[in-house]
Amino acid sequence: EITAPSGPAGDEARGEPGPWLAFTAPDRSAGVLMLDGAVEPNPWFARSEEYAGLNPAPFFFTETRLPQGETLVLSAAVLIGTADVAAHASGAGAELVAELRSVGPTAAPESEASA
Repeated sequence: EITAPSGPAGDEARGEPGPWLAFTAPDRSAGVLMLDGAVEPNPWFARSEEYAGLNPAPFFFTETRLPQGETLVLSAAVLIGTADVAAHASGAGAELVAELRSVGPTAAPESEASA
C-alpha cells in the first residue's frame, strides 16, 4: 500500500509530484517513508504491485543536461519503521528534510595536474 500526504494513493502516485510517499508491507509488518529533499516537489516513481519501489524521480518527465564540470545535488531521506511510518512525515521526516536542505552542495575536489 502506498500512501501520499493526501491519503491512500496506490500505484497511481507514479509520476505525481509530492514531498513524500510511504509504502506499507501487505502484511502491515513494516513501512518505509521516503521524503524528497528538493524544495520543489518532484514526481515519484512508485510501485507496489510487481515489487515495492519508491523514490523521487526528478527526471521522470524531463531530461536534465549537466554541463561538464557542473555538479547536481539531489537528496532524499528514508525512515524505516512500523506500518504507521507515514505518521512521522510531518515530524521526524520534516526535520530530516530541513537538515538536508541546510547542507549546501559541496564542491568536488579539483584534480591535480600531473607534472
